[in-house]
Amino acid sequence: MAIFMDYNKYKVNCGELYDLVKNARGNVPPSDSLELKYKSLFDKKVSELTSTDNTTMLKYLSSVEAYNPNILSEDVKETARRHFAYTHYGLSNVYSYEGKDILAVQKGIICEQDGIDLLSLVEGKKYTKNEKILQNTYFKGIPDIFTKNSTKKKYTEVLDIKVCLDFNAFMGKKYSKVSPEHYWQMQGYMDIMKLDKATLVYTLPDMHPKLLNTITGNAMSKWLANGIDNSVILSRMETLRNSCIYDNISKEDRVYKVIVERNDFDIKRARQRVPVIRSYFNQLLKEYPQKIC
Repeated sequence: MAIFMDYNKYKVNCGELYDLVKNARGNVPPSDSLELKYKSLFDKKVSELTSTDNTTMLKYLSSVEAYNPNILSEDVKETARRHFAYTHYGLSNVYSYEGKDILAVQKGIICEQDGIDLLSLVEGKKYTKNEKILQNTYFKGIPDIFTKNSTKKKYTEVLDIKVCLDFNAFMGKKYSKVSPEHYWQMQGYMDIMKLDKATLVYTLPDMHPKLLNTITGNAMSKWLANGIDNSVILSRMETLRNSCIYDNISKEDRVYKVIVERNDFDIKRARQRVPVIRSYFNQLLKEYPQKIC
């Protein structure tokens, strides 16, 4: 059955905030033309330069100044982390045996409570999963965990659990900046709950037995179909299981918390985009007025 709604009151889900604002954020990538413009201005006398010319030269010089060949790219660091995981723990990427995106989503859904339980064990405090939708005029969402003060009138804390697919994915979160998707999701929660900070909790619970059976079964079928020797299959299967069950890694080392600070400027920008998406929905409604049930 179709669900009909008043799009003038549409509220953006916090998990989708980045998709709403990303085209408006830093949407001026550097181009080869900037260097060409700088070179064309290089031989001019200072007195011949216009204010626009000066801006162009400053922009180019700032880009050059910001470059540091000694800083590793995120791709290089990710590769290094994969090597570390294999040499230090004998762990490989779980998604090399199964579709990465599908597995990540499945584990995130099935193992969310496991992630909360893992946090509870590490901190010695019982956390309970929130099922309630919170909302304001612009945004809505279901933060995983939150607390209120004794009067139950004001929120005091919000934590959102992120379940990592495997050890490499967990390290990727620990040693990288917060992703734009997670950053904007937390901004939405903080706006709804009137908080100055939010906590992202990256967790690495064991793979759920149901998923583990599916992964190992599919991997076994592929290896047998490709005629791989049984001794090789046994070795690969051991690596695969060790990459899904983390008995050799302490629980404390499988929880990583990141504080995200409130940014009123970004929240304002996100709010300003909500009427735009509402207007677009109404435009679509005019183009497709027929209700399909």
